[in-house]
This record gives sequence, structure tokens and C-alpha cells, in this order.
Amino acid sequence: MAVFFCYHCYREQEMRFADRKAVVPVRGERILVRITAPHCAVCGNPMITPASEETILQAAYREYRRRHEELD
Repeated sequence: MAVFFCYHCYREQEMRFADRKAVVPVRGERILVRITAPHCAVCGNPMITPASEETILQAAYREYRRRHEELD
């Protein structure tokens, strides 16, 4: 398991992954995405990392393109 600093516990904790939902605004439209994201193994607080943020944004942009048929 990876260890990251949890800002809720205010100490380094193990990080686990779980499925979660996120709502991301894309061009004024609210896009609901389901991703696997890191969270603190002790308190359950989501742990935001650059990689998890990128995963959320890419999933939202992909869904927006799918809805508007702007496929790659």
C-alpha cells in the first residue's frame, strides 16, 4: 500500500482505492463520473493526488464528448 499525508487525520496514512462518484462541470454542464479513487484507510477521507484529479477530469471530458458525439 502507498502512504500519503491525510489532511483530515493530519498524519501519514495508508491509501486504499474505492469506487466513487464525482460531479465535474464541463462547459457549464454537470457531468457525473464514476471512478476508482484513493482514500485514507483510517478515516475514509478522499486523498486528492495529481493522478486522481487527472483521472476525474479525463473521465468527465470523455463523457462530455460521448454525450455530444465529439469522439476522438
